[in-house]
Amino acid sequence: LEGEYGTAPAEGFGMQYDGQLIVSELLRAAVESKGCAEDPSKFSFRARGNEPFWSIDISIEGIVFSHLGEPPKLAFPYHPARVMEQGKSYSSSVEMPKRSIIGIEFRTERCIDTMSGERFSYRAEVRLDDRKFYGCAYQGEQ
Repeated sequence: LEGEYGTAPAEGFGMQYDGQLIVSELLRAAVESKGCAEDPSKFSFRARGNEPFWSIDISIEGIVFSHLGEPPKLAFPYHPARVMEQGKSYSSSVEMPKRSIIGIEFRTERCIDTMSGERFSYRAEVRLDDRKFYGCAYQGEQ
């Protein structure tokens, strides 16, 4: 959630509490996740998608892309995000046995995971060489 702390309401069931959270935006909601136990200081963005199943973690340590059924994970050097009108984008490349290029766009747009029903505040598109992957993402604190 994003919001601000306010004084308790003057009437209603909330008046028995010391204050209230005035919610301005729902950033992420999930039943099956680490929830508040997840440490958002460890990453800038996390994203994942279904069919095909993939995930990406972006932190100042690097960009790590994994694709179910295609080990190993691909690691790319970190480069700061480019701010776009509707979100952020990242790009990087690495020389492995062959050159791989990755481009990631996070658009500020509600996204619902097609399998879990989890709600996210970003829509993700990943371009890895000549393939595209679509899914949802959320922002960390890096």
